[in-house]
Amino acid sequence: MFGLDFMIDENLKVWLIEVNTNPDITTNTPVCHRVIPPMIENTLRIALDPLFPCPTNWSPARRHLAPDNILETNKYELVFDENQDGPELIAMYKDSKNGRKNIIYKK
Repeated sequence: MFGLDFMIDENLKVWLIEVNTNPDITTNTPVCHRVIPPMIENTLRIALDPLFPCPTNWSPARRHLAPDNILETNKYELVFDENQDGPELIAMYKDSKNGRKNIIYKK
């Protein structure tokens, strides 16, 4: 798990500021409290469950704790898909470069 810090300039260019190998995972804000615990759980599930599979002698009542398909219960959410969202972002960037500062963002 890495922490990536980005900055967006006035031309909507994204700059990578730094990559942290020990990101801050405190939950002192409502957003962090909602996002961080599932992120940690899913990261550990994806990274460790294949290395340490569920014992075959576990009862069915306990097997739900270790699903057969790790990615089935993955709670990561794709927030940007370059193939789907990229063309619109490029068009917005070009419009801002051409002097159109009043870009309407879709929700």
